[in-house]
Amino acid sequence: MSETREVLNRVLAKNLMSSNVITVNSAWGVSALARFFLAHKISGAPVVDEHDKLVGVVTATDIVEFENISHKEKVAITRSSYFEEVIGQQVSESTIEELSLHANENCITESIMTPSIISVASNDSLIDVAALMSKNSIHRVFVVDDEKMVGVISTMDVLKHLGSL
Repeated sequence: MSETREVLNRVLAKNLMSSNVITVNSAWGVSALARFFLAHKISGAPVVDEHDKLVGVVTATDIVEFENISHKEKVAITRSSYFEEVIGQQVSESTIEELSLHANENCITESIMTPSIISVASNDSLIDVAALMSKNSIHRVFVVDDEKMVGVISTMDVLKHLGSL
């Protein structure tokens, strides 16, 4: 093993991660989510449910992709969104059509997020973290110990550390 690889193997996820993780709620509308990203100058965040359970991840790319889907697709997302579950009854097609005209407010984060969560343990090495991020083409990975999210590592965290060597 090269000297550089040995050094990188000693750098652990817990030394790279940000422990002050900003989360978003799965029930937020897409517009509220976009405003939150802009206000906090972030491009993605873990998504939690009403019980603060980690349920997915959402990114600015998800918002942009949502903005660019057809009206027909927004109607389908609106229909499958939380309205029927919350109201507890069938929602009329005219109501769905009306709600879909304001899909940014009426479609929720849960409908555009990625429900799979890619994570590392706090004792995983920088090499393991970077390999996982590269393999999955992702820009952030969550640090989880005993099923609890303890931090997040972004590509910028990795680059900052490498730049300081």
